[in-house]
Order: sequence, then C-alpha cells, then structure tokens
Amino acid sequence: MLYDQPQVVEHPDYLTKAGVLDRCEVVAGTGLFESIPAGADLYILKRVLHDWPDDVCVSILRRCREAAGKRGRIAIVDAVIAPGNGPDPNKMVDLLMMVLAAGLERTESQFRDILERSGLRLTGIVPTPGPYRLSVVEAEPA
Repeated sequence: MLYDQPQVVEHPDYLTKAGVLDRCEVVAGTGLFESIPAGADLYILKRVLHDWPDDVCVSILRRCREAAGKRGRIAIVDAVIAPGNGPDPNKMVDLLMMVLAAGLERTESQFRDILERSGLRLTGIVPTPGPYRLSVVEAEPA
C-alpha cells in the first residue's frame, strides 16, 4: 500500500514504471497527522521525521503504532548522526534542517527517545550504502 497526500498519489506513474502498480494499493489521505490505514505488516517513513521537531514526530509515530497493532513494525529511513565531535556529513544536513524546517537529524539516542515516547521499541539500525549515509531505524511495539 502506498499512502500519501492526494496530489502525490493522483498520478502514480512511478509505480507503473517500476512495474508494481498491479501489486500495490494506492490510498490518498490527509497525511500522518490525522489517521493512517491500519493492518499493514510494516510502515515505512522515508525522510519524514527529520522535517519535524520531537513532539510532532512522537505524534506521527503514535499514529503509526496505533495502525500497526501488536504485530506491525515501523521502519524509519533517515540519517542517524554519529556520536561525538568527529566529522559526519549528516551534521551539515542537521544544521540545514534546524534552520529551514524546524526539524533535525537525530542520533541513535534521540531516535530511541522519540520511539519510546511513542510506545515503540528500537530494535536495530542498519546503515545503507550511498553518499547520503541514510540508515533504516527499525522499531516494534513496546
């Protein structure tokens, strides 16, 4: 299922080009702030949470937690800032997010905090290859 704002799912040409439209349910909604379709096994949020401060992220994650039920999982694809003062390209993006969007890139500890406040438990962080150094932050109901 692809759940996104109406203007995003109105013309799902990208799903046709990828050859998955026939295997995908496309659902238009008002977004993550009101409701999320229930019953999926996995909810994926890619580059969503870094746009928002912690309290908004907790609200989004609580809705995901409610929709996921007892067995659903959450995967957050986002940057995870390395601890300490060493160089990390995501630290520059963190500054940009704070200035431009009131959001931030988060450390493992900060992800753990917003997940726990949302009724979720951090189960793993898997770095992905590539120049942007994104990771998959895995969570399940606490």
